[in-house]
Amino acid sequence: MSGHVKVQPDTDFPDRFAPGSTLYLDSRPVKVKLSRANKGAYVVKLDAASNRSQAESLRGQFLTIPQAELSALPEGTYYHFDLLDMAVHTDEGEHLGHIRDVISTGGNDVYVVGREGAADLLIPAIAQVVTEVDVDAQHMTVHLLEGLR
Repeated sequence: MSGHVKVQPDTDFPDRFAPGSTLYLDSRPVKVKLSRANKGAYVVKLDAASNRSQAESLRGQFLTIPQAELSALPEGTYYHFDLLDMAVHTDEGEHLGHIRDVISTGGNDVYVVGREGAADLLIPAIAQVVTEVDVDAQHMTVHLLEGLR
């Protein structure tokens, strides 16, 4: 596998790794020459690595795309980076903190809300709890069900 790299995808759009696609490695465009799925990951041949040594030098680096090339999401779904550091308030106006992480559980995401002087609060990303998300205003309103505090 001369020059191939194993990629752990952090996307719901696997076509990003299709041959001919352009990705960015440290802001430098690279072309995908070959790609195949492999046990939850992808084995990818990039034009930036023609041999094993060059491929190994890419270890730990991130492949990205410009924000302008992001795929549109269905209503009510958000990119994790849009939610990070978002202020979270209850529907009664209480400030709970800011989202510091998003955990993907397979069923629904869980928002980790960092609180000053208190343990983190885990908020399930379900309609009964998350009542409003305003990405532009960086604000989320939640209805805390019993047991969530």
